Amino acid sequence: MKPKLSSVTLVPVSPFEILVQVTVDPSLEVFPPGFSQLTRYKSEFDGDIWTEMGSDLGSEFLTTEFRLSKLSPHTNYLIEVKLRSSEVG
Repeated sequence: MKPKLSSVTLVPVSPFEILVQVTVDPSLEVFPPGFSQLTRYKSEFDGDIWTEMGSDLGSEFLTTEFRLSKLSPHTNYLIEVKLRSSEVG
């Protein structure tokens, strides 16, 4: 089963930082062996160059949040969040 997101919320913290809140579908409340998260983002000026972030989220992950910082103000960003089983890698 492919884990699916319930919601991704973006909260502006400052002109240079965004708080990203990710919630997983409640049907996956316990998902052994846990999740691996890949988040990547790019600005409208970056072309095909993405900045990637990843993390292991454990087996009882429902909600997490992290910050994207050192962003340029007044710039559009594309943010992509993917989840997969930790066993897939």
